[in-house]
Amino acid sequence: AFLINMILSRLIALEREQIGLFKAIGYSNRAVAMHYIKLVIAISFVGILIGFGFGTWLGRGLFRLYGDFYHFPFLIFRTHVDIYLIAAGISLAAAVAGGIRAVWGAVRLPPAVAMRPPSPTVYRKLLSERLGLLKPFSRLTVMGLRHLIRHPLRSGMTALGTAFAVGLLAVSMVFNDVTAYLIDWVYYQSERQNAAVAFTSDAGPDALQAVARLPGVMKAEPGRSALATLRFGHRQRRLSIAGKVPDATLSRVLDDKGRPVVIADAGLTLTERVANILGARPGDMIQVEFMQGKRRQAL
Repeated sequence: AFLINMILSRLIALEREQIGLFKAIGYSNRAVAMHYIKLVIAISFVGILIGFGFGTWLGRGLFRLYGDFYHFPFLIFRTHVDIYLIAAGISLAAAVAGGIRAVWGAVRLPPAVAMRPPSPTVYRKLLSERLGLLKPFSRLTVMGLRHLIRHPLRSGMTALGTAFAVGLLAVSMVFNDVTAYLIDWVYYQSERQNAAVAFTSDAGPDALQAVARLPGVMKAEPGRSALATLRFGHRQRRLSIAGKVPDATLSRVLDDKGRPVVIADAGLTLTERVANILGARPGDMIQVEFMQGKRRQAL
């Protein structure tokens, strides 16, 4: 909307005399306004068609990326007409809203006034100039500052657009660092094993010894994961409980600062978020109902 307003304002300023001439020979304000509104709509339609094509292509690419990464059995990309219509309506509304202000400034002038060149802008010294704060700057710098101050809306929107562009660029650049940090956190700090073996049923110490004797295995650690429902008072939460040995070095539990969490030999260690959901505190008795295999409860 801001770009449409800025471009259309400059176009109307160049065609100011022609607009006055058309109004003088009988064209109504509505006819002049609709001429420029149609121009805005035509430009918007071109952008909408480009957006439709690029958005569909990008959506298909993201679907293929998700399918290759998560190995879905099948993944169907479908386009819904209502989504395209909503996007087109929002784009047209924004473009027309940006052009109305510029068009209104052109059609409200009487023909005799519109056919004359615009009056020169009356410039006055700024308060900073009167106080002598701009003396160290060159005349070109002072002219630039005057232009910024005397057009606050245009200057503010330009600064806002620049801020959004720089922010988007910074986020895209930070994404690589965030990905590298997550990979290091998960695969080098927390889950440091090269391979994990999962059994379809419960396995005892013999299975651990069998895995440890496989060729190339330097160290093996046991672990257990089971789906369970935690109940404390009237609150409950279904999640997966992981069992780890206290001195685990391959699969570790880390706190928010990357330090290993000391796991007690008995009891249940909860994250702060789960504890807040249940309303439990250290030392409280929590009922645990296991949902896999033979369903049983424990405190």
